[in-house]
Amino acid sequence: MPQVMSQARSAEAKHLGTFDYHHFLLFLGLLASWFLYMIIYYKPPYWDYTLGHYIGHDLANLYVAARLTLMDRIEVLGDPVAYNTWIMQTFGWPHGALFEHFYTYSYPPHFLPVILPFGLLDYTTTLYLWTFLSIAVMAWAGWIITGGRVLLTIMAVLSAGALANLFHANTGAFAGALLILSLWYMRDRPVLAGILFGLLSFKPQLGIVAFVFAVLGRHWKFLFWATATTLFFIVLTWALFGLEPFRVFFDYTIPRQRAFLHYWGFFSYFIISPFEMFTAWGMSFHLAMILHWLIALLVLWSSWKIWHSDLPKGYRLFFAALASILVPPYINHYDLTILSLGIIALIAERDRKAVPDLVNAHPWLLALLWVAPAFSLIVNLMTPHLLTLLYVFAVFRMAATARLAASA
Repeated sequence: MPQVMSQARSAEAKHLGTFDYHHFLLFLGLLASWFLYMIIYYKPPYWDYTLGHYIGHDLANLYVAARLTLMDRIEVLGDPVAYNTWIMQTFGWPHGALFEHFYTYSYPPHFLPVILPFGLLDYTTTLYLWTFLSIAVMAWAGWIITGGRVLLTIMAVLSAGALANLFHANTGAFAGALLILSLWYMRDRPVLAGILFGLLSFKPQLGIVAFVFAVLGRHWKFLFWATATTLFFIVLTWALFGLEPFRVFFDYTIPRQRAFLHYWGFFSYFIISPFEMFTAWGMSFHLAMILHWLIALLVLWSSWKIWHSDLPKGYRLFFAALASILVPPYINHYDLTILSLGIIALIAERDRKAVPDLVNAHPWLLALLWVAPAFSLIVNLMTPHLLTLLYVFAVFRMAATARLAASA
């Protein structure tokens, strides 16, 4: 492994002095992210979106949930009015009336032990620590999947997907890193992969593709350790807090999330999925869901054919990542860290002279995918979720190229 990383860094050194595709994507992603930040997040006059900071907002959700848990007020998590009142009182929002039902705690109960320590700190310290950890896990995932390539690791940290999540201070960096590394290690280190996948259970919808691949590939050790890890945190939650978190989750959180999918409103613009696209086109809930799963099954089939092939590991990871953001009917744009890391894995294989060279075959399509996380919210606000079509097209177009080259 040290020899492989040494060779990778030597190859990288040849690129650092020239403006190649790596630098082009890095510059393009930073430019798109700067545009997103200045338009959406930089202290808009009509709301204090950053809670007095230059980044962050969604962390308020997890922070107050942790504080309420420490105060043994878990029942408040199931009451939107009371919960948002706590948030407004905690941060002293001047525009509180605008956000009466803005927040909802939508995570499974066994995520509470994970976020609990953050409730012991003040919010500013929590925000800085959360930001540092978000950067660290993206760097960790980037370092692993690129074999220690410094430039590509930096690109992972500064990708549009990572920065969009950073602006929100949401869980996208952790979810993206856990999913990508679960897929990366699934065949070679199933115990580690299973543990990481179990940690991802706080966002179970993101693991649909990985779960299907594990079942079809008969990776039973991976599934065992994923289940064991999830059960460990469930038991830990029960031991620490009793049954109240589970009662709140089943009585309030699940029905509210189900109703959320039926409701078209402001938060719908944050969602990336064929389902939301069809809903934006005016289709009924049931028709949109049927069409969504038809596309999802085709995407699953196409990506599975790649995953089960002899193509390079980074290529297989890229298609699994792309499928992972299309198959769930509910995924936020700050979870597109998954796509950013998938693209990094694809570029790393190109640098290893992998065949076929999908990067050179589709450089502009890949560039659009790279900057897409920065424009998802804006495009969704201006068009009926047309950016989703880009992801669907990319799966089938690039998969066709890969299969054609592999059969040649």
